[in-house]
Order: sequence, then structure tokens, then C-alpha cells
Amino acid sequence: QVAGQSFTVLQGGIACAYSLSPTNRSHGSGAASNSVAITTDSACSWTAATTNAWITLVAPMSGTGSGSLGYQLAANPSLQERVGYIQVADQFLTVRQAGLICSYSLSPTNRNHGSGAASNSVSVTTDAACPWTATSTNDWITLVAPTTGTGSGSVGYQITANSSLQERVGYIQVADQTLVVRQAGLICAFSLSPTNRNHGSGAASNSVSVTTDE
Repeated sequence: QVAGQSFTVLQGGIACAYSLSPTNRSHGSGAASNSVAITTDSACSWTAATTNAWITLVAPMSGTGSGSLGYQLAANPSLQERVGYIQVADQFLTVRQAGLICSYSLSPTNRNHGSGAASNSVSVTTDAACPWTATSTNDWITLVAPTTGTGSGSVGYQITANSSLQERVGYIQVADQTLVVRQAGLICAFSLSPTNRNHGSGAASNSVSVTTDE
């Protein structure tokens, strides 16, 4: 006030500015947790939010002044990368999560068969979104449909009788895994006909029949 007159002084409040560190982050396909740093003036308030169901914010989700915000990610069940966003005040953290990396296992990985015709199956274990195809290059192994699938399952197969005296080895491949199939060689069986014969006292000739596999 000067000589009975008033001079009004107006001072604006703090213009809040916010920054996040980092503004982008990449994660693998598995469940994960991390945090983002928030920088602002000590009087500035903020609230965090996300609309992505696979991102969960960790309390507290609001604050005043600089701080940090924690978050958790669910595992990505898809083969595709996904992108989500966390908003803090007027700033965004872009979260990228890699697609599922498929891994496969077979049970068993080795199987032995006798020399005769036979059938069996092999179990395939993998994540629900992971596709697979089964193949065999051995003409004595026939795969039973279906020979493709997604997620865990099984592959049936049939083998023909082994007509050789030697063991043979074949392979069934499912995705990047291999079942080794071993089949024993033919076990020769012999029979004679007759197994007994009587002759008189004089010179004589005859024959005996031998039966076995060809």
C-alpha cells in the first residue's frame, strides 16, 4: 500500500511438469516386475493408471513430488509381442513384452520294439499357444493322424515287422525334438518235419523239411 493506495501483486502457482525414467522398457515373455521413476516439483501431485489388464500397478498409485511407481506383468501366453502403457500425470511409459518362446519336450525320447509289427505313441509337452508338426523319413514308420497340433498332445505311430536280422533305427521328429525308435532284428525260429523217423535195417534215403523265416 502506498499513500493509502493498494497495489495488488498476483503470483501464479507452480506449473507442474513431470518426467518419467525410462519412457520405454522391454520385457521378456515371462511374468516380471519393475518400476518407473517419477520426477516433479515437491508440491506437484500425480496419479498413475493403466488400461492393460496384463499390467498391474503396485500401490501407492498416487503421490506428491518425485517418487517411483512399481508394476507387475503377467506372463505373455501369446506368440506375439504385446505393448501396454502406464500413464503418470501427463507422461507415459511404454511397456513392450516379448511373445512366448515355444519349447517342447517328448516322453519318451527313446523306445525299443521287438521285431514284429507294433504301434505306440509319444507325448508332446509345450505351452498352449505353441504349434507343432510331426514327421518321419523312415518308410517303416507310419505316423497316425493328426500329425499336427497346438499345445500338449500325443503322436501315434505304427511300425512294420522287421524282416532283417539286423536292428534298425528310425526317428520321429516333433517340432525340434526327436524320438529315437529302435526295432530289434528278426529272431530266426526253426522247425523240422518230421522230428522222428524210423528206418528198416537196409540202406535207405529220405529227407527232412526245414521251416524258418525267409
